[in-house]
Amino acid sequence: MARQDVGRSQTKRWWHYVAKTADVWKTTLGSVVVWEVARLTGSRHPYLAPLTFILCLQATVGQSVRYALYRSAGTVIGVFLIGAFAKWIPITAWALGIALLLTTVLMKCFRANAMLTHQVALSVLFVMYFEQHSSGYAWDRAKDTLIGAIVGVAFVVLLFPPSPLNQIRQAMDALGQHFVDALHHVAEYPVDELREGELNQVVMALLDGMQSVAESLHTAKQDAPWLLYTKKVHIQRLDETFSLFREVCVHFVVFSERFAGPMSPEQRERWRGQLRRLAKQLSITLGDKAHVPSFNFASNLPQHDALHQALERLVRAFRCANDA
Repeated sequence: MARQDVGRSQTKRWWHYVAKTADVWKTTLGSVVVWEVARLTGSRHPYLAPLTFILCLQATVGQSVRYALYRSAGTVIGVFLIGAFAKWIPITAWALGIALLLTTVLMKCFRANAMLTHQVALSVLFVMYFEQHSSGYAWDRAKDTLIGAIVGVAFVVLLFPPSPLNQIRQAMDALGQHFVDALHHVAEYPVDELREGELNQVVMALLDGMQSVAESLHTAKQDAPWLLYTKKVHIQRLDETFSLFREVCVHFVVFSERFAGPMSPEQRERWRGQLRRLAKQLSITLGDKAHVPSFNFASNLPQHDALHQALERLVRAFRCANDA
């Protein structure tokens, strides 16, 4: 049994190391693969395939897929528009300007977005120049770009894709720490300082933290169709926790304004002790669920549930205080 536990621990550490260094080995391995595929398909410019492959390795899965689609479509359209005429067009600034003007105007007429138009313009520029210096460049550019994009998407989607859950949890942990600091600020600072602007700084820090979590959740929801190893229910649970965080923050802001305003000194002193206890409880909960990157969200669910319950207690406490 002990040997099995050691073996599982070593396997887990090795697996985590492979995932942590994925950006390094995916770039290297994928570039070698697409170069060889391009060469075996007769390309005289095989470097175009790893160029596209590397460009497709974006920060998130959704960004990678979108970039691959736009680059592939833009390259093919650019080659189609200029490839047949590139050998007979003189390489001058005027010729380049006219070609780019016509192609970009055409793309705007078809209401293409900026990224697609940008890729078409790049393709027109390179095909105009290199086709006259290296025959077959236009065809190789279209084919090798498709090879690089397809393999790039496969690598990003299938092999250790960037986990949005870890990013959301990190942002949520930071928001929780902001809230602990906010509780301590209101509990410890003199009322005069809260009235003079300290409270505004606390609120702004909470708003920044909520914005960071909201952006991470938005990215995860956008990328959801491509996240093969991430269950939508896990994103939904994090979204529910964030909704509780927002509710807590709203009630806390209302309470803080009351605390710094019409609340009696006796009530204020009583609440200072209560705020310290709430801050301590939330801090302990955040410490127990200290973020450790993991590809198995289910293993973090007990800690996640503890945070959910702590937030529910905070909501009840501030709601009762505001209703009193």
